[in-house]
Amino acid sequence: MIESNDSSSGPPGGGDDVVGTPKTPPPAQEEAPESNPALVVVGIGASAGGLTPLGEFFDHMPAGSGLAFVVIQHLSPHGQSLLPDLLARRTAMQVRAAEEGTRIAPDTVYVIPPGHDLVLHGGLLHLQDRDGPRDLHLPIDIFFRSLAEESGVAGVGIILSGAGADGALGLRAIKEHGGLAIAQAPNTAEQASMPHHAIETGVVDYVLPPADMPDVLLNYAAHLQTGDLLPRVASDTEANALKTVLAVLRARTGHDFSLYRQSSILRRVQRRMLLCRIEELSEYARYLRRDPDESQILIRELLIGVTEFFRDPEAFEAVRERVLPDLLGAENRAHDDPVRVWVPACATGEEAYSLAILIREYLDETKQQVPVQIFATDINDRAIEKARRGFYAVNLAAQVSPERLERFFVPVDRNYQVDEAVRKMVVFAPQSVTKDPPFSRIDLVSCRNFLIYLEPELQRAVMAVFAYALKPGGYLLLGTSETPAQSTPYFEAVDRKWRIYRRLEARAELGAMALLPASGRVKVDLPGEAAVSGQGISHQVVERFLLENHLPPCLVVDREGQVVFLYGRTGRYLEPAGGHAGPWHVVRLMREALRMPLVTAIRRAASEGSPVHLEGVRFELEGRTESIDISVLPLDHVIALKGLLLVILKEPRPAPAALPPATVAEAGSRQREAELERELQAAREYLQSTVEEIQSANEEARSNNEELQSANEELVTAQEEAQSVNEELATLNSQLGTKLDELHVVNNDLTNLLASIDVGILFLDRQFRVRRFNEAVTRVINLMPGDTGRPVAHIASRLREADWLAAARLVFHSLIPHQEEVEGDDGKWYSMYIQAYRTSEDAIDGVVVTFGDITAQKQVEQALRHSQALAEEVVESVRQPLVVLDGDLSVRKANRAFYQTFKVDPEETVGRRLYDLGNRQWDIPRLRELLETIIPQGSALERYVVEHEFEGIGRQRMVINARRIDATEGRPDLILFAIEEEQGEAEVQTHVS
Repeated sequence: MIESNDSSSGPPGGGDDVVGTPKTPPPAQEEAPESNPALVVVGIGASAGGLTPLGEFFDHMPAGSGLAFVVIQHLSPHGQSLLPDLLARRTAMQVRAAEEGTRIAPDTVYVIPPGHDLVLHGGLLHLQDRDGPRDLHLPIDIFFRSLAEESGVAGVGIILSGAGADGALGLRAIKEHGGLAIAQAPNTAEQASMPHHAIETGVVDYVLPPADMPDVLLNYAAHLQTGDLLPRVASDTEANALKTVLAVLRARTGHDFSLYRQSSILRRVQRRMLLCRIEELSEYARYLRRDPDESQILIRELLIGVTEFFRDPEAFEAVRERVLPDLLGAENRAHDDPVRVWVPACATGEEAYSLAILIREYLDETKQQVPVQIFATDINDRAIEKARRGFYAVNLAAQVSPERLERFFVPVDRNYQVDEAVRKMVVFAPQSVTKDPPFSRIDLVSCRNFLIYLEPELQRAVMAVFAYALKPGGYLLLGTSETPAQSTPYFEAVDRKWRIYRRLEARAELGAMALLPASGRVKVDLPGEAAVSGQGISHQVVERFLLENHLPPCLVVDREGQVVFLYGRTGRYLEPAGGHAGPWHVVRLMREALRMPLVTAIRRAASEGSPVHLEGVRFELEGRTESIDISVLPLDHVIALKGLLLVILKEPRPAPAALPPATVAEAGSRQREAELERELQAAREYLQSTVEEIQSANEEARSNNEELQSANEELVTAQEEAQSVNEELATLNSQLGTKLDELHVVNNDLTNLLASIDVGILFLDRQFRVRRFNEAVTRVINLMPGDTGRPVAHIASRLREADWLAAARLVFHSLIPHQEEVEGDDGKWYSMYIQAYRTSEDAIDGVVVTFGDITAQKQVEQALRHSQALAEEVVESVRQPLVVLDGDLSVRKANRAFYQTFKVDPEETVGRRLYDLGNRQWDIPRLRELLETIIPQGSALERYVVEHEFEGIGRQRMVINARRIDATEGRPDLILFAIEEEQGEAEVQTHVS
């Protein structure tokens, strides 16, 4: 049998969609190849309890990854965020608060500032004023949406601990544009609500502890850099391997994606390869055959549904103005003629409910009572179940106006449920556009942003299906990026901008469904598994089973209603439809009266897994009304036939032949009439009783419900506001707790530092009260541990003749530091230094006084002064002229004998060079040469005879001795220069001492 394509859906349904449908730019841009991947931007959303996982994440993220990070946290609009400082301690990357117009750069962490929302556009961060009620503030969704549209496949969204559902819609947008979605493992989160809502969207690629996320990001960025995840055309080898992948998927799930856009399918498959750490597509095909669970994971990846309420509001407004007046006009429709709407690819139901709300509003405005039937279909069973329940996260309030939210939604446990009256307007059912029979006599088909993911051949077939389903004059609504209707003979454009088309009078044949090509399909055998469709079943196995069980005429069908085998004389029940003789579905094969009962029974048996029996199903045969019993039995107990259903058709019972035909007919008519009357009377009585009970209960319930709903709305509003405040407080409390821990460590460090310093330290506040002090200062001021906060003027000091408090007050007012040596009453000396106390904001908030013990230093100074005085007395008492020279041969000191002998004054001697004294009479070259070697070489000059005419005393013959005086600490080397009268022969002697 030839199998038709099996995926019928797309966004904003998207449950059947291969990839999500972007809002801007249009989804068609997804197919354009990119040669230079953009900077990978990682958006991280967190709320209550998010500080700890943020720290763990950045602890393990290397600084040179080349990625940019934007942290979005729920913050109070008032006050200052401590988050940048806290994160800066956990990473070597630069951490900064986001500012308006900042160009995003790699290896940098940007943090949202309080009181603003943050968006990314054109590579720049833009701040937006936070608006709207507190309970509607969704900063993570806002940023993630802009990230998705800006970065595409280079965008990554991470959801960490937090309360509420913020970020879930944003993650769907990121996946819609091909990015990566990650959520924190709920069991590792302090508040698991945000991760849970993210995971429930079905778009999350990884659920991990924060410490494991960096490795995934680095691997993803590496593949993105090589271009592995960018849209492209598959090579021949990849194309063959991709056919095998799709064949395995079709055999296991019944869904055929062979006529979807190859680049879209390839990129989704490559994402699964990346997550499975598989490099080659052929290897992934083998892995897919070995692991049945991977097929279910891959199908969920291909069926990502990206939708929302009233997506593209202008399109819905165009439907209201251009379509509804024609469909619901009183002149065009009788009051009992229902409006029939079909929403294929409905995903989780947002668009179907949006149309229901739009039609309900129009009917109320025009005061009409027209029945409405909306059929919403999708091949994603999980999405259909969610749509039926009608529960949506609280962040849908960002998509729906407050008026509609109040009128058509009911708050339930921090979520919203679509009002029961709206839910009753919509019937959800699993169905494939390209395989299952379509609905008929439809007034409006809304299938937006699905056809763009199909190859042109499949697009034409689907358009034929829509044309067949619509009445002449019916309307078709497509997505803004879809234009296939212009190339079909069935439609004319009503609004080209919003893709609204009207069905022409020309009849569309359903046979187009059977024209879907089967060429290029790959048949695969799956190890250890029974086939689930007719394509893989051996007809001999089916026939042997039927013969062995001696069954009456019957059919063997798969779970979708495709006929696998016909057995026995079934011709009286069959009436095949005209057209291409391809795969037969029971709807195309059976007589019209038997179609709906049989389809219903097949679906019940397939879903419930138990037999279904229908008795007395009537149908017309050659002008006669006949009845038949139908039984549908699952064959799961037969291993070789697992997944198939047995449809048994029992022949009608022959009528008794005892009476003449006329009498038989008359008796049968009277009997049938009596039976009908009895049944009718019983039904009336039961109905009347039931109606009375229902009316009574309904009135009471309505009264109670109104009161409860009013109270519930008030409670929900208060709860949401309290929850929002609580999240902000929890975030702030977490930051303050971390800051407090750091301050505790700093305080311990400071305490230990003060205790280890032998310098007394005293901190005084602006009122000169004791703020802090260490143990060493108690030797100077009589402080005790309980003196903190006391005025220091009330505490006695141990200082003599030092008004240190007055000096401290002067420093506080003048800001000029003061240093002074003070003496304690125990004879110890201290170096007191006072300076102003400055805060981090450069404000003056007191003074700091330090006392350094310099008693030993003072004792050394006194000893040196004593020694110096003694040396000076010795020099003065020598009767020979003595001069002390420094290294430059300048006179540092001379004794009284020198001044008396050479008739000079101290003023014209001290500080002058020896050669400049007395009209340069000491400028003797040989003497200078000898003196200049004394300090560097350690030489000594002994008995050097100088004969010279000295001014004022005449010619003198003298003997000169000179020796180096070694330096002491803090003093230079000196030369002692002695002069004596010559007593006899003398000669110059020099030697190194």
